[in-house]
Order: sequence, then structure tokens, then C-alpha cells
Amino acid sequence: MSKTVIHLEGIPLNIMDLERAWFHRIQTHFFDYLHQVAEWFAYTLQTKPKYMITHEYDPPWDSSGKLIHAKQPFQLSDYPLLQEFIEEYNGCTYATFMSGCGFRHETFREDLEHLTISWLNGHLEDLIIEHYSFLPPEKLNELLTAIFDEQLFDDSLFVYSIELIEKIGIMDSKLLFELGKEKALQQIEQEKLESERKHKQEEADNQTAKMILKKLRAQYKLIYRENMPERIEKPFFNAKIKPLLIQLIQQGFSLTQIRLLSRCAIWSNSVTWELEHFSL
Repeated sequence: MSKTVIHLEGIPLNIMDLERAWFHRIQTHFFDYLHQVAEWFAYTLQTKPKYMITHEYDPPWDSSGKLIHAKQPFQLSDYPLLQEFIEEYNGCTYATFMSGCGFRHETFREDLEHLTISWLNGHLEDLIIEHYSFLPPEKLNELLTAIFDEQLFDDSLFVYSIELIEKIGIMDSKLLFELGKEKALQQIEQEKLESERKHKQEEADNQTAKMILKKLRAQYKLIYRENMPERIEKPFFNAKIKPLLIQLIQQGFSLTQIRLLSRCAIWSNSVTWELEHFSL
């Protein structure tokens, strides 16, 4: 950068001073980064599927290959160093629009890069907040936005991320796993409990939807002296069903409960959408 001091949002920034302070902060907090990587590694090793590439389905003009499940979990003993594990595929594929290799398959290196860059940016943001804490909050937010929009520290961000990944990549994977496994197991258990809670809520919502639909059908038969159709299109819904839903609300059903009817399979797409957003 040609200038040591620049003005952004009317505020002088000494880039070199901030760079030095940022670098010092990175060195000081390295063990925080180490723990984050260890927890990510332990979690990933235990929860993510292992992939391999097959070229069985490649057309003659493209050698991208296709990711398939390896049908076996990761084994910690297969990866003496972290840098060996991060070369495994993470399951994400994106188009390259390149002749002969139209798709690229990401590895866990990309995931570690995202973690590292996020960690570095977090410390840069904290540093700027500390240095300019005298600014009003609104002005400070504008300054932070301008700094990241202008990409003033992107060159250093790139260099620091490479250095950190190289440094941690040669660490013993067993030691990293031991360091991170407790937090990883806690996260896995929390996700399991949350999944069970969501499943129970889904079951309860489905039962509520069935109960309200049964009530709606009974009310329809009572009012119109005929069975409610098994397929409801929008015009019919507006003419005959919507007034009954309003009556149900007047009887004590909430809008949230009425919207659960969208889960039932008797509605057309347009009716399903309206039920999802139903309001008086």
C-alpha cells in the first residue's frame, strides 16, 4: 500500500500500525485458533461422511468425476497429520465452466480456510473496535463496513491464513482430536437433542393439522350438506373454505394452528401457499 495513513469515512487510519497490532494479536491468540480448529476437526471426523471420486459416469469430453459415498467412516489412524485429513472431499461440488473439467470437488481444506479467514477477520474487527472505541456506534459501524468493503487488509489476510493453515496442518491429528473431542461431543449431543425436539414438534404439528382438518370437514358438511372435496383449488377455497377458517378462528383456533393446514395434501399449490401465509 502506497500510503501509511489514509482517510476513510473522514477518519485517519494508520494502516501499518493496525497491521502490526493485528499481527501481534494473531500471535497472542494462536491457542484460541488452535482450539477452534481442534473442535472443528473432532466434530467433522465424527459426523461427516467420507467421499471418493468415481469416473465411471464421465462423458468422453469431461473428466470431472462424481463424488460417491465411500461407505465407511473416517478413521483417525489414517491421518497422522491434519494436513492429510483436509485433502479429503467434503461433499460439495461446483461448476467451473472449464472445458474438460466442468466440476470441481471441494475438500475440507476449503472448510478450514473459511474457519481461518473468519477467525482472522474477527480479530481484525475487534482490533478496530478497540482502536476507535471513541467513535459513536453508528460511525464505528460505518467505518468497519468501509474497511471491509475497501478490502484494505485482504493481502495480509491471505498471507496470514496460509501461514496459520500451514502451521496447524503439520500438527499431530491425534493430539488435535483429543483437544477438541469434548466440545465436539457436546455439539453432537446438542444437535441430537435439537433434532429430536424438532421431530417431536413436527409430529405434534401434523397431529394438530389432522385434527383441524377433521373439524373443518365436519363444519363443511354441516354447512353445505355434502362432503368436502378431496382436492381443493383456489376459487373453491376462496368461496367456501376461507369463510369456514374464519369461523374456526372465532371459535378459538389461532392463526398459527390454521396455517398448519398447509401440511395436508388436499390443497393445490396456490392454496397451500395461501394457508402458509393465512391472515385475517
